[in-house]
Amino acid sequence: MTAKYEIPFKVTDIPDLSYDQFMTLVEKHGLGTTFYFDDHPTYGSRSIEGTAQRLAAFYAELDGPGQSFPISEFVEYIQDFKMEA
Repeated sequence: MTAKYEIPFKVTDIPDLSYDQFMTLVEKHGLGTTFYFDDHPTYGSRSIEGTAQRLAAFYAELDGPGQSFPISEFVEYIQDFKMEA
């Protein structure tokens, strides 16, 4: 079974990204997303969930075509967000 990760994400942190664009990218890369409501300790936050490969592809697309996405640093970063099987 492939490991899955749930990492925090704020759509507002990327000024050129609308909510609709965000949801289109989430769907395109086969990711899940969760918005936490007031009964959760991280109220008002959002997360995205998926495999390391799918999450990396999502972030690489956000990073844009002219830059090299730092995949090894990204994979190291997401280790703290590994979901229990």
